[in-house]
Amino acid sequence: MGKPPSGIFKGNFMWIGSYKECVDVEVPQVAVNVSDISHVFGDFSGQYCLSNWGLQFSKAVSIPVTVGLCLPSSCKNDAIQKEVSTLWKIIGSSSSLKRKMKSVSLSSVTCKSHSIPWKAADIVALVLYSFMGALLVVGTSYDVIIKLIFEKTKQKQYSTDEPGQADSLVKCSEPTPDHSGSENNSSVPHPVDLSNPECDNTTNTLYAESEGSISKQAAALDSNQHQIVVPCTEKLISKETLYSPGIIGKILLCFSVYANGAKILDATPPKGHLGCVHGIRFLSMTWVILGHTYAFGYPFFENTLEGLKLVDKWTFQVILQGTFSVDTFFLLSGLLITYLYLKEINKGGKINWIYFYVHRFWRLTPPFMLLLAFDAVLWKHLGSGPYWPEEGMEGTKCSKYWWRNLLYINNMWNATEMCMGWTWYLANDMQFYIISPLFLAFFNSHSIISLIIVGALMITCWTSTGVLSSIHEITAAIQLDKDADPNVAQRM
Repeated sequence: MGKPPSGIFKGNFMWIGSYKECVDVEVPQVAVNVSDISHVFGDFSGQYCLSNWGLQFSKAVSIPVTVGLCLPSSCKNDAIQKEVSTLWKIIGSSSSLKRKMKSVSLSSVTCKSHSIPWKAADIVALVLYSFMGALLVVGTSYDVIIKLIFEKTKQKQYSTDEPGQADSLVKCSEPTPDHSGSENNSSVPHPVDLSNPECDNTTNTLYAESEGSISKQAAALDSNQHQIVVPCTEKLISKETLYSPGIIGKILLCFSVYANGAKILDATPPKGHLGCVHGIRFLSMTWVILGHTYAFGYPFFENTLEGLKLVDKWTFQVILQGTFSVDTFFLLSGLLITYLYLKEINKGGKINWIYFYVHRFWRLTPPFMLLLAFDAVLWKHLGSGPYWPEEGMEGTKCSKYWWRNLLYINNMWNATEMCMGWTWYLANDMQFYIISPLFLAFFNSHSIISLIIVGALMITCWTSTGVLSSIHEITAAIQLDKDADPNVAQRM
């Protein structure tokens, strides 16, 4: 049974005890003879349960207390709550304790399973992720074989005595003229000048075929650089064309950790990028993480009363007003869409609106659905403990309402009916993205009217926010939804 720890006067009312010590208890079966009658005892293990109590100080003040219990696995959850309630009534019937015991009441008892059973949906998701993992292994191996073995072997065929020139040399088997106009019958590879302005579209890693690629008539001598100038009309072989993967190979390369990791970790800024947005992203993301650390960790703090003292400090407003950090992401999203749209329009180009929508949906939805599958059915199998959710972080919400996430409308329902509640932003941002062309196209042709419309919409947004906040008594701070999160409900 959990014992009262230190820090009670600082709000530590979570007396959970040792979960691991309880579940490790194993009692073997033992037969005992009593009066020639055999009695069998044991054959059970430890079962950890959480009991939630309410400590009533007055009609307005009640403190939730959580106490861990270690009971035999043969006991059922409903029977445990009934027996604990009965025991508490018996203890409270004592004349010396009766008055004090009235202020303490049992709310619920929840016991933890030794192992979480695998359902059909869990197995399907596991097979899907195993298949994805196999594709990553095969794709990466295939990519490494091409890059580190095949290409090195090919480059070695075109290597020279001087290191570092393999990407700028050709092999010439034809005799080449020297400065005096005489012929040199040497077949030694010569450096090639690829600076010919007509060859701007060719790469710097080109090779000619080993035989007959450069004729004596086509090659001219560059007397200044002592190099052979190769006309653009000559047949050149790109290093990339030494091996061209087929359709299956290209699909496998899409799953290469080697190639994709290089792209993700490449910090080279693309041409025409807006550098200032990266700083805004970093600051906003840091702000979001900081705010969520307090919001989601608060139900499990051991010194909640100490945390309440921080609210009175003006510096803590960064946490309480953390919801504004999301506004910066909406700003960046709208900025980038408008910037790219105007950039394309100024070039005289046309926007393919079908591609505009399909590309966005295709880019976000597959990883979104994979994350949903993992969070809804696999996450629960990755741990255990007093507060570990055996039904997953989402319970049954994702199995019922996953289609709302697929359609990006999950933010239109209450948090108690929302699968992966934090993904409300993705739905909201997608909805803004869908209606953005209406404003962009109109703004391009009627800028003054568009400014008036945008201004009117902003005023309407501010007014509706104020009215709804007043009606529903919503304060300008992070709201902890005790109906959506039972852990929050226990502490409030």
